[in-house]
Amino acid sequence: MALRNTIRRPARFLLSVGLLASAGTVFVAGISLSSGVQAIDEQTKEQRTWDVDVQLASPSSVDEVTTMMQRVPDVDRVEGWAVAKAGVAGPQQIPVTRTYPDQGHGGVAVTAIPAGTTMFTPPQAAGRPLAEPG
Repeated sequence: MALRNTIRRPARFLLSVGLLASAGTVFVAGISLSSGVQAIDEQTKEQRTWDVDVQLASPSSVDEVTTMMQRVPDVDRVEGWAVAKAGVAGPQQIPVTRTYPDQGHGGVAVTAIPAGTTMFTPPQAAGRPLAEPG
């Protein structure tokens, strides 16, 4: 009887099968996205070997801040990284970046990691590490 109804109403059958296939696709995509986000989070935790990240409100000398931070008890190492806000633009265009009112997320920044750092080792697929200039 079920087979006869399938043949009698092919549009209903195709709609049911299409909806089930779409639901399955969305489910698998959701699970894959969740696994991917967790993998990225774990990889980031492995690369990060420091406990505290401080961002200053205005530019300061790296030596001055390093000297001040090393006086704090239980501080083993201090490194100064340069971070510059950036925007994406083509030739002859003004860089525009959309940020949220808190200015804390949604922006684009470029971080310059000092040569000889021991706190961060970027992943390397092949080749040699970057050489210091000079």
